[in-house]
Amino acid sequence: MVVTVLLFNHQNELLIQQRSSNKNSFPNLWDFSASGQVLADEPVFKGAERELHEELGISINLADTPSRFVCSFEEGWDHYFFIQQDIDMSQLKLQKEEVQHVAFVTQSEFNQLVESGDFIPYLFNPMIFDLFYQTSEHKKTLKMITHP
Repeated sequence: MVVTVLLFNHQNELLIQQRSSNKNSFPNLWDFSASGQVLADEPVFKGAERELHEELGISINLADTPSRFVCSFEEGWDHYFFIQQDIDMSQLKLQKEEVQHVAFVTQSEFNQLVESGDFIPYLFNPMIFDLFYQTSEHKKTLKMITHP
């Protein structure tokens, strides 16, 4: 089982990380805020907390934060957590073996990274900001949702 954390600030920018050049899969590509394997007998939310802390030095209590969605892949399941919190970038402690850079990006900047092939090609990349903005599991048809 895997956890993935997407951390947005209150300007609706997504914190992304550039993977280390030493990574076996997708070296040097940009990725979501933090992700990794859940340990045996570890609650999913604790795995998300641990990965945030290990990779970025961020401590956030996710005990009352359910995963936003779960996706299956060849090796198992990936639980996605969406968090909105402002953080001080100067306080981050990057895990050098995993992360070489971090940045906050707007939806437009994120889309440019995806289109250029500089972001890991997740199937649902085109929907990530819509999933963040959405407050319901149902598609809103009566009102057009606009994003900054």
